[in-house]
Amino acid sequence: MKEVMKVYLAGFMSGDQLEECTSWRLAIRKHYGNWKGAGVPYPIAFLDPFNGPEVDTIKGTGLASVGAMSNAIILGDMMSVRECDIIVANLNTFGSTREMVGTYMELGWQIWQQKPFILIAPEEKQELCAKHPFLNRAVGVYKSVEEVLDSKILNFFYKRINHANYEVE
Repeated sequence: MKEVMKVYLAGFMSGDQLEECTSWRLAIRKHYGNWKGAGVPYPIAFLDPFNGPEVDTIKGTGLASVGAMSNAIILGDMMSVRECDIIVANLNTFGSTREMVGTYMELGWQIWQQKPFILIAPEEKQELCAKHPFLNRAVGVYKSVEEVLDSKILNFFYKRINHANYEVE
């Protein structure tokens, strides 16, 4: 029986960089939408904070949305982290100087639950990921979405949580 693995896509959120903030998430979701070229999705459910009508009302600062109260956003993020099996967190701020406090909180919640996470980090954050005692717990640090997809790290974890597919004699 194939179980669905839940992957939370954490990362920077800003109305000023909406295209950049959503395109990497869409690229991952699209990649896993065609399992083995058969036109069916890989058994992964993507939990995405951009899912819902509030994406159209997110402010440029990324700190609020017209459609949702701050506490609802935080509680929704907490629910997603609690429900997911693994996080893919993109640490790119796409030129913004605003810190990504929410993403770091989500990674902290994931560590507290002793669940794996994967990081996508631009060159300027590679050393931080290697040396920081929280971030260096990542199961993988990649420079791009393409590297994550080429590594098949999500496939690896999917197979770890599902039944064995070999015969034992």
